[in-house]
Amino acid sequence: MSRRDYELREQALREAKRRDPIRTGGRTLQLAAQLLPGADRSDWLEEQRACLTDLPDRRARRRWIVSALLGTPRYAYTVRTGRKKEAA
Repeated sequence: MSRRDYELREQALREAKRRDPIRTGGRTLQLAAQLLPGADRSDWLEEQRACLTDLPDRRARRRWIVSALLGTPRYAYTVRTGRKKEAA
């Protein structure tokens, strides 16, 4: 492999990492996960990232992330208080 080919490949990999929505979304979800207790945090993040990989396009992933961000405080409250079900 020539030096030029190697540089082009490295540049393409850096571009792909920069544009990777799961990577960016993962960082956003990590911030939201700070609301959760430590014991539940890693499981929740793993589950959210798995859902992101199953979504077909960027728009669907963005909607999922926004939905997760909006639901995280409520979930954190439920987990921290030990409630199984909210009152109607």
